[in-house]
Amino acid sequence: MSKRLRRSRRETTAAEDTDIAKYSAEEQLSLLETWLESAKASTYEAINSHHRDFLTIRLYGKDPLDEVATLNDKCETVRTSVSNNADYQQRLDAIGQGLDATMRLAKTHADLKEVDEQIMHGEVAVAASTIAEVCDLLKGLEGDCPQFVEHSAVATLQTQYIKKRSALRAELDYLMSKMYAVRSIGSVYELAVSYSVTANYDGVPYETPITISDVFFALTQLGLDKEKVAPLAKTLVDHWFVPLLRSPAETLSVSKVSMFATMNIGAFTPDRREDEVDQGADLQVQCELVRDKWETVLGFIREEIFHDINPMEDHTEIYVYLGANLWSSLCPLLEEYLLIPLIPTDLDSLTDTRAMVPLLRLEEAWLDYGLITPEALVVKESVRSSLQNYINKRRRDLLTTVASILATDDTNTVVVGGAGPVADVLSEMASGGKKSSEKNSKTKGKGFAMSAEGDGEDAGSLTFPRCSISVQAQMLVEFAQETIGLSLEDDAKTAVLYLHAVRDAFALYRCLIPRQWATELLVNPKRAFVMHNDCEFICHHLSTLGFRYRERWPAVVKSAATFVDTIGTYPGTETS
Repeated sequence: MSKRLRRSRRETTAAEDTDIAKYSAEEQLSLLETWLESAKASTYEAINSHHRDFLTIRLYGKDPLDEVATLNDKCETVRTSVSNNADYQQRLDAIGQGLDATMRLAKTHADLKEVDEQIMHGEVAVAASTIAEVCDLLKGLEGDCPQFVEHSAVATLQTQYIKKRSALRAELDYLMSKMYAVRSIGSVYELAVSYSVTANYDGVPYETPITISDVFFALTQLGLDKEKVAPLAKTLVDHWFVPLLRSPAETLSVSKVSMFATMNIGAFTPDRREDEVDQGADLQVQCELVRDKWETVLGFIREEIFHDINPMEDHTEIYVYLGANLWSSLCPLLEEYLLIPLIPTDLDSLTDTRAMVPLLRLEEAWLDYGLITPEALVVKESVRSSLQNYINKRRRDLLTTVASILATDDTNTVVVGGAGPVADVLSEMASGGKKSSEKNSKTKGKGFAMSAEGDGEDAGSLTFPRCSISVQAQMLVEFAQETIGLSLEDDAKTAVLYLHAVRDAFALYRCLIPRQWATELLVNPKRAFVMHNDCEFICHHLSTLGFRYRERWPAVVKSAATFVDTIGTYPGTETS
């Protein structure tokens, strides 16, 4: 990728007209010092006249880089003459350092003069290379100020660098908007990819059309590639990948012509709801449909968004970044919609992974297109750890039950403690409104008592005071007791699951209920008293729940089987 020839007038310099070899070493060094000061002055004058308000006709178009380059050649000639004299060599080294700083100053000025013209002619890739070169030159100049060059000249160039870079960035923003245009009508979305742009935002034609490859090269040179690709990734996730995951039967079409390509979703069903899901479809069939549709989108990314680019060789970093951005956004949804539902509901079926084959093929499609690496195969890793996924699914189901209990807008209360009856609401809901079984009927007519089994008579008890609590709080405690009861019947891993599910259930109460009743707690004293009783009731059980079942838990659970540490998080129970 070559640069344009500089549009400047080259002037003959004093150094160029002088045969320095005929002078003595002392005279040669004196001439070099004089010429260096003259070159510096010319460079400062050119910078100030070009970038400030006092442009002079004499200096218009002058390129001080020629003068500095000629002086550099003379310096090399002198170096051979003074190589045997240490003092002369030291003076020459000082001249060389000043000359190097002046060379970078002149080079920076020359580059900045060209950027506007490069942008105007559509040479954005060349302009980006020029800006990157200027950035490196300015970093070198910052270390030389004020030893070899004036700070004011460097500051002027830094200001111009910021302006030129901003202008190129604005041009690239315009090009990205033209090359990747997203249009929508209702729920119908279209992504149109133009292979080239022929005119700027004012309608002035470029000398050479700007291609997708030019734009990606320019973005990479400026370090803007990830910043500009991230919005495109979000658009693909929000309007293509997620709708196809939720509704695999959604219409998807791709069309191509010589100058552009389009990808449409929902093209013939504008009234289709984005979150519509075919609940009757088999999960494996649904997974296959998602894979087919997603593969079409992946092919569009590879062939059209990166048109005329081999992402395995060119712009590999930005291609992989786009894929990682997409995959990291989709993995949680993939787990929610397909992975967890495909996990068997019974422990004996975990060894049969045939149900996971369509999901594994979906992930392999991303790997085949090079958008993810083998280290990012989360589905494959999840299948390998199927037991942990089974446990996570059970825990999620338990917490979903708790959330549904707490989300009910129930203002009913029940009397507990002392000698009052305790209604077994959870059992009644589970049995369709019928009375509870004999297992739970023992607790009727008793207050809460702490004992080894939890169902002994009053001996050795710590009775909870008689008061009214909400039905939700009672159901939460009954859920905790029943869930911990399940932990006594399974292996150690599932016992840990149940223990943490109960702890999380009480955490959910603490997070959701105060927010749900925030207004009533401020204006309704009765609601506030009930809330206070709920917290006391829950904390009473938290103080004894772990102790009651401690001896019956598996050994691996015993050391952590406590709920006492959570008491202090409830209102009115903080310790000083």
